[in-house]
Amino acid sequence: MADDAYEVVASTADVPPGTIKRVAYRGEAVALVCLGEQYYALANTCAHQRISLSMGRLFKGHLVCPGHAWMYELSSGRVTFPRNVDARVACYDVRVEGDQILVAPRPEAQSD
Repeated sequence: MADDAYEVVASTADVPPGTIKRVAYRGEAVALVCLGEQYYALANTCAHQRISLSMGRLFKGHLVCPGHAWMYELSSGRVTFPRNVDARVACYDVRVEGDQILVAPRPEAQSD
């Protein structure tokens, strides 16, 4: 990934462990999650009802939509509940430099 694709979206103080924060990357709404010491970034809109995922909650490594409790795997953006749904939201690469959190689009081949 080219370094110029990465942009600062938040500071680590803005997203303490166990929280979700809505941020923007080049005009796109992104749900930025801190789980333990790991950061994840997913498209902020639920694939089901277009609800803001950053208003959801975390549960066992998943982001749970506040609308109808669809569960998204943080590492892939895949829907894991309900089980019969084959859907996902886009994920972003995340890196931390000092106290800054940067994101960039994840190449499609890496999102699987």
